[in-house]
Amino acid sequence: MTQADLAKRVKVDPSAVSFWETGETAPPHPTLIDVVTALGISMAEFYGDAPADEPVEMVAPADTTVKFL
Repeated sequence: MTQADLAKRVKVDPSAVSFWETGETAPPHPTLIDVVTALGISMAEFYGDAPADEPVEMVAPADTTVKFL
């Protein structure tokens, strides 16, 4: 997936994705949820806390709306 593809899926400007990749900025938490969903990974995988080949249970608070793209 390209930066432009990810930007389109999470509804941000492509330059924002570039800034995230270089560490200049970080996405706000609601956008980060959209990013990991678009990438098909868990927050733990995103932060390097779990290997990608091991299942990770993702639990959201009851009042959280999770959008699947």
